Amino acid sequence: MAVKAQLMEKPKGREMTAGETALDFAAQFATLPWRIGRSGAPEILLVTSRTSRHWLLPKGWLVRGKSAMESAEIEAFEEAGVQGKMRNKPIGVFAYNKILKTGETLPCRVTVFSLKVKKLLDDWPEAGQREREWFDIPAAADAVYEPQLRDFLLGLSRLGPIALLR
Repeated sequence: MAVKAQLMEKPKGREMTAGETALDFAAQFATLPWRIGRSGAPEILLVTSRTSRHWLLPKGWLVRGKSAMESAEIEAFEEAGVQGKMRNKPIGVFAYNKILKTGETLPCRVTVFSLKVKKLLDDWPEAGQREREWFDIPAAADAVYEPQLRDFLLGLSRLGPIALLR
């Protein structure tokens, strides 16, 4: 789905750099798919990006006519092949620089929603383009490429399972 990026205000706590304005961030919406693993600890599902193959959360742009939560839920289905119970309030936000096809970077602010996975599909829209894997939260933080996503996941790890239910 080609949807134009929506610009948002910069995330709190991040300093602007020279030439940047408060509206220089594109808005994206992510899902943190999770389950309780065999050990009794929460596990989260990461997917690889289509181009760099880095591990990340399923995320994307606002879908026309859908809410932020609904857009995140659509991305979880398309990118990770999961369905489940979405929390209607975000569990957090992180920022990162998206590398565009032109090689330029686009600063993005990602709002993250929790999704308790009820169904892991064998076939989904981007199954042939991505890998998916379950990680405990500290291992997921080690696996991701983006430092701000790593910090977000480490923050969840410190809060424990309650962070997924906020």
